[in-house]
Amino acid sequence: MQIHNVKTMWVLLFRIGVGVLSVLALPVWAEVTINATTFTVGATAGNNTVNTNWIGSAFTITGPVLIGTGAGAGNNTVTVSNFVITANAASLIGNGTSNNLVTVLTNTSWNLGANTLAIGTSGTGNVLTINGGTVASSASLNLFSGSTTKGNSLIITNGGWFITTGALFRYAHSSSYSNSITVTGVGSVWSNNAQTFDQGSLGGDRITIANGGLLVAGGSEFDIGFFTPDERLTITGTGSVARIVNNLIVGQNAASNAVVVANGGKLVSSSVSMGGAAGGDWNTLMVTGSGSVFSNLAGGSTTALRIGIASGRSNSMVVSQGGFVYNDGDLTIGNNNAAFGNGVMVTGSGSVLTNTGSLIVGNFLTVPTYNFLTVSNGGRAFFGNAYVGGSAANGAANSLLTVTGTGSVFQVASAGVLHLGGNLAAGTNNSVLVNHGGVLAANTLTIRAGSTGNTISNVGGVYQFSVAPTVTPVTPGNIAITDGTISFRATAAGNVATNAANQINNIRFAGANTFMLDNASNTTAAVSQTYRFDAIPGNPSNYVNLVLVNGTTAYGNANGANITIGTGGLMLVSNTTATISGLVTNQGTLNLAGARATFQSRVYNNGTSTMLNSIGTFNSGVINAGHWLTDPTTNVFAGFGYTNTTSGVINMAAGDVYVFTNTQAGTPANFINVSTNQVANNLLDGKVLFSGGLGLTQTVAVAGQDLGPATGSATNIAYMTSARAGFVNNFALGTLEISNFSTVRVTDAFLNIGPNDFQMAGLYLENLFMGTDSLLIIDTNVQVYFINSNNWSLANIRLVNNQSSLFGGDLGNYDNTISGLHQVVVIPEPSVLLLSVAGLMIISLARRRTRQLT
Repeated sequence: MQIHNVKTMWVLLFRIGVGVLSVLALPVWAEVTINATTFTVGATAGNNTVNTNWIGSAFTITGPVLIGTGAGAGNNTVTVSNFVITANAASLIGNGTSNNLVTVLTNTSWNLGANTLAIGTSGTGNVLTINGGTVASSASLNLFSGSTTKGNSLIITNGGWFITTGALFRYAHSSSYSNSITVTGVGSVWSNNAQTFDQGSLGGDRITIANGGLLVAGGSEFDIGFFTPDERLTITGTGSVARIVNNLIVGQNAASNAVVVANGGKLVSSSVSMGGAAGGDWNTLMVTGSGSVFSNLAGGSTTALRIGIASGRSNSMVVSQGGFVYNDGDLTIGNNNAAFGNGVMVTGSGSVLTNTGSLIVGNFLTVPTYNFLTVSNGGRAFFGNAYVGGSAANGAANSLLTVTGTGSVFQVASAGVLHLGGNLAAGTNNSVLVNHGGVLAANTLTIRAGSTGNTISNVGGVYQFSVAPTVTPVTPGNIAITDGTISFRATAAGNVATNAANQINNIRFAGANTFMLDNASNTTAAVSQTYRFDAIPGNPSNYVNLVLVNGTTAYGNANGANITIGTGGLMLVSNTTATISGLVTNQGTLNLAGARATFQSRVYNNGTSTMLNSIGTFNSGVINAGHWLTDPTTNVFAGFGYTNTTSGVINMAAGDVYVFTNTQAGTPANFINVSTNQVANNLLDGKVLFSGGLGLTQTVAVAGQDLGPATGSATNIAYMTSARAGFVNNFALGTLEISNFSTVRVTDAFLNIGPNDFQMAGLYLENLFMGTDSLLIIDTNVQVYFINSNNWSLANIRLVNNQSSLFGGDLGNYDNTISGLHQVVVIPEPSVLLLSVAGLMIISLARRRTRQLT
């Protein structure tokens, strides 16, 4: 033993010989006694510091541990390592004193047996830290007790263990308050087989499981706020777990208690009850943060998870910010006449509540009780069945289910029901509200016969079905939709017809509603799916919009599947691979967004078609008399290609590619442009690619006028890069590419196809790229101007009725008044083409007639 100062003792205990000391009497002063039967520090005076370390075999103390037990004898610090302590009497840390600190280090075992341990009895700031060691008790413990016991702590850390196996464990007792138990760090464990609850009156106590700590509670109950308000259990941090083997009770007879699972923590229980009796109000169970999980493994118990029992009021469960709750049983919200204002909220993207059993909002309730479940802001909730305003046996009043916000989903099982107004007993004035893009997924919507004031309303939300639904409103209009969506998901039998077979006509329609196929199709629907999507006066049940979204979708069956989008209608294809089999006539709006869509039949666009980050395949061609906007998108035209009519407008953006490919015998994919609106059209930022496939000659019908390369010199760089006459507002193309072995003929749209305007056509190209053995045929009355090219030769070019020996035709028959091909030199630079036709270009430029627009 070494004494460093009058109040500090270091005790080094050594093994002597081969035996084990059974009794070791140490020199002591009045405040420190450590021997085989006694461990006492601070009997009459405080401010003692004792550090003990037994080197060698274990040293056993069979008596109690008493730290700071005398009046005024606080502020003691005791550190114990490599000890075995077996108490034969009650142990006390801070009995009427404050700020006593006891640390039990690794390789120290403190066995209380059937004797009790109390921390801070009528004292403050006392701390027992189990730092790698073990403390065990089989007694019924009152850990923090006394009328002025506050701010005391039990800390289990660094792999320490605290084992309690007695009948009861009271962590708050008598008038104690603001005390805490903390289990922190990987390997740190509180193993508790006692019934655990608080029995104080002032509250503010905290139990925290953090940073990988573990609580295993095997007693019959684990109570937070049984008699005491403002109690809290927090499980926080990845790897932190609280396992409640039996019942978790929150706020049985007290208010404002909370269980919080956060930051990746996990809570596992078998049954949960919140707000169980008078005074059990404003209690909360919160699961928040990605990776945070609450699993209630009730094994199908009908009382698995109850929020608001008997007379508990305003209790809540909140699942937020990516938290996850799994309940193996029923969830009941408000279980008696006096249990009102209780609620569950699932909010935020990634937040999920999953139940194997039923949702019951209001049970045995006949007065206005206002219990509720809300799914919002992208949260999701799943149930076997849902009863709002009473269970399968009972009725309730003023219960509310709300599903609100884009991405928010409330779903019952495919064979489950959403039932309002109770069953054997009627409930009144209960509501389901779906709005702002929220999704209610239930194949059966039923309101109890004979009940009053019960409604299911969809205002800007989604009714989602996976089979032909059953809709029973009792009173017409009790189930309604306004500016909402009827959606079919994961089925091939979606039916756009509102007929008795699918009972959708039992829903009252108002406003502009939408028919949606969500990873679904109507290919096996029993009736024709030919439909006009439009706002039709006097017919609110008609769908205005058509939406194909997610996964794989298809519209059309053998009974008929033509689609007309009226002037007030919309067709949206988004985030899906879609097939549309019928003829499509768009007079309103057709949008592709992040989609792959194949149109098997002709598309007539008289409205606005917008395609963003998509691939559109048109196997029977497109006729555009409206606006065709892409940014960026790949359009693949087969069959009859693409015709831009006199009123048609095309707007291409950087990255846009229009592919014309021959995949059908006898029907080359052509690009016919007879538009007269050269101001609105903009093709200069995109690429047009011709791919022959079947070896057919494809046609480009040019609507642009020949303006010549520039006033003055063809090498006028300022002219080409700024004014760019002929390129701007003259149907110029960014790139024309003719792939290997493909043949393209350029013709004057207003000579050979449309009415003759008696002007020579001009096709202006930023880039002319030609593949191996490709052929560009320039028809009579067409001039083609380009700036850049790849390595091709005159063998790739043919001028109709305007051949010279250089083009393999008649000698001296080249005439720019008939047709011509011109490379406009922005920065004079020899190229393969320019070197091969330099002489021809000089002749061509000399004989060209400059023409101006009038």
